[in-house]
Amino acid sequence: MMIQKNHNVSVWLETAVSGIRFKPDRQAVEEELREHIEDKTLDLMRIFPGMTEEEAREQALDRMGDPEEIGKELAKIHKPWLGYLWRASKWALGLLAAAALVVCAATNDHFQNARHPLWGERATSYGTVRGEKAELGGYTFQIVGAAFLDYPEDGAYQDVYQVTVRVSSLKFWERIDPAALYSGLTATGPDGVGQPMDRATVNMDLEAGASQITVGIEQTRWDLFSREFAIYLEGHDWKENDRVTLDFHFGRGDFALTVDHMEQVVME
Repeated sequence: MMIQKNHNVSVWLETAVSGIRFKPDRQAVEEELREHIEDKTLDLMRIFPGMTEEEAREQALDRMGDPEEIGKELAKIHKPWLGYLWRASKWALGLLAAAALVVCAATNDHFQNARHPLWGERATSYGTVRGEKAELGGYTFQIVGAAFLDYPEDGAYQDVYQVTVRVSSLKFWERIDPAALYSGLTATGPDGVGQPMDRATVNMDLEAGASQITVGIEQTRWDLFSREFAIYLEGHDWKENDRVTLDFHFGRGDFALTVDHMEQVVME
């Protein structure tokens, strides 16, 4: 049951909070007092069924006390400088958090320490697949690309499967260590053979001056909140429904991500 607003209540409240000069405090206290008056009015109407709403409200106001005296006490408690100090502290905390973000980004980033920018691209990822994802330890692992890279038969490069995984976290200061990913990941191609990713197989053609990862991981993109890794496996005859499974084994838990649709990308 909601009681109707009354002119006497408005006057009482205005008098009671008139000494509070910090507006947010004044509004909050006025709302709190209004709720007290409503509660007292409803209580009186329940206790005395024959009492009208107007009579109950008048008695509730009487029991609340003299608004001028209450106003004096509230003015002593709610000093305006406390309100302004509270508001200034919120701004200061916001600026401090922003400064901490900049400092951490500038000093703790792996690529910054290696004289790389905080975001960028080192290699190209292929495929438009947005596949399975998993959550573990505050990180999100998601497949964001999957392709069969079909190179010319007379060229220096071999055909490979490339699956790109994005590892993201809002905790930019704890982005995943690539070494932990390499040691914890096994990739299984369409032939059913699992390949550990803690070591890479590289195809090198010295005459052509070309080198290519055929089994292993390459970091491709990075920004403040994520890193993308391309996982390579040797490929042969491409089939659209070729499947690649990524098995992750970490101390905090295990999971697998599967790709069962590979785009064919003809390389020049």
